[in-house]
Amino acid sequence: MDYQLDKKIVVLGAAKAFPVEDLPGAVLDNGRLSHLMAQVRDNLLRGPHPVNIEISDPEFPYERVGIRSRHILDQYFGVADLAVIASQKLLAGRQDTENIRLIVVATITADKIVPCVAAHLQDVLKLPNALQAFDVRIGCSGYVGTLELVARMLHSYPPGSQALVVGMECMSRVMDASERGTCIIFGDGGGALLVGLDSENEDLLSANYSNPWRIVSAETYTDGSKGDLIEIKSEGQQDRIIYRFVAHEGQVTAEPDLLGKMVVHMDGRSVYKDMLRLVPRKVTEHLQALQWDVEGVDLFLFHQANARMLEAICNRLNIPEEKTYHNIEYYGNTTNGCIPSLMADVLKANNPNWKRAMLVAFGTGYSLSMVTLTRVGG
Repeated sequence: MDYQLDKKIVVLGAAKAFPVEDLPGAVLDNGRLSHLMAQVRDNLLRGPHPVNIEISDPEFPYERVGIRSRHILDQYFGVADLAVIASQKLLAGRQDTENIRLIVVATITADKIVPCVAAHLQDVLKLPNALQAFDVRIGCSGYVGTLELVARMLHSYPPGSQALVVGMECMSRVMDASERGTCIIFGDGGGALLVGLDSENEDLLSANYSNPWRIVSAETYTDGSKGDLIEIKSEGQQDRIIYRFVAHEGQVTAEPDLLGKMVVHMDGRSVYKDMLRLVPRKVTEHLQALQWDVEGVDLFLFHQANARMLEAICNRLNIPEEKTYHNIEYYGNTTNGCIPSLMADVLKANNPNWKRAMLVAFGTGYSLSMVTLTRVGG
């Protein structure tokens, strides 16, 4: 199949937003997480239906998934607030926002079912009314898949048209603080990119950095037969108490959620094995379709699912460590927030030696999305 995009879709800028750094919240390190899980265990054992849980010791999250801490958003803020901050940072000083024709937000933890986060952004940012605004609800791989969707949609717009593409999550709102297999992994935060359709004959777009990145190709793969291995769904048991990590006044506590029953579930072992087979194969096939190879790509940005999984994937693809960039150690897995936050760091670094890059994200559905980029004039 031909995955190449024949029109010039340019990344004009990127910004990230995280609790503590940009909005009230707290950093939950592994020691505090272990302490809170012990409190939750004691509470559950004293309940009307005693339940014992396996708690995380302070070393477990780093040894197992490469995470030392994660950021938790203050209880009085939400995904929309973080999305606004990232977008405001990204658009600050730009004089061409009237050219934004699309706002798309990739999130699985929106504060409301409707209206969508994207519509909220249009209002708060005072962007034109003559645009499309919608959210995409695909976990983990959703942001890269959204970039593909936006790039293909922009192909039908006139040159100079732009799109605001946001990936943001508050995973603390759906984490069960008693479930060691998931509560050690996820965090809150994300980022945003501004992309635009340029003309081959004239410079219509202005990037926030030198030698901007251009999207070359995109591909998304879906295997719905394994969708139930990563789910967010209602527990359904009315008498079961679900504990959440809650941030307030700079501190994190574990509190019972008396209203929400939505919980993330994941068969970690099966996902690990499946992705270790799937991701290297699909990356290789995509690069071959472009007549590229691993040696010809300067930078790989992977969804920050699990540092140990990424190490294994890179080993299978023979990708050296210096060609990857990670932030999972101190942010955790922010699902759709991972790739845009990584891109914000990459654009800020603006390393002239990075001339080809590949974004790879995988997760719920199962789904896997890939986007390749090259530097314009680099």
